[in-house]
Amino acid sequence: MVVLCLLLSSACGGAVTATPATTGKVPEAGTFTLTDSGCQYDATARVASGSFSARVANNTADRAHFDLWKLNAGHSYAELLAHVNEEGRRLQSQQPPLGHPEFASLVRSVPVEAQASGVLTADAGAGVYGMACIRWKLAEEGPLDMYPAGPLMVGQ
Repeated sequence: MVVLCLLLSSACGGAVTATPATTGKVPEAGTFTLTDSGCQYDATARVASGSFSARVANNTADRAHFDLWKLNAGHSYAELLAHVNEEGRRLQSQQPPLGHPEFASLVRSVPVEAQASGVLTADAGAGVYGMACIRWKLAEEGPLDMYPAGPLMVGQ
């Protein structure tokens, strides 16, 4: 079974790394926190275009991936919300995945170990962004669940 999360972390290009805490030189966009029951975004909902960072916290006993998506022009965060929620439902019921949303582009994917945190950094143009927070099986067998968080407004 082709798994959306495997594609996100390995096939979409770009470095996939968590970095140490920021030094304050890059504007901070807040914190995305994954728990066993969802993903919360606590932050400034707007940042200027350009480089920014966001703290990503995994408060689960599983590995996690935090995937930042930029919505294409003319699309809303509600669409990403619905897509990620449906993908999570399909994961829980072991149905085939939807795949990447056609109305958004993956900006960055950051893996975070169980009960740990990291920093996602991105260079982002103006637009609406959202996060897919994904619980991942410790044995790397695939994702367990997926939750949306956001929106993050950049340069608007």
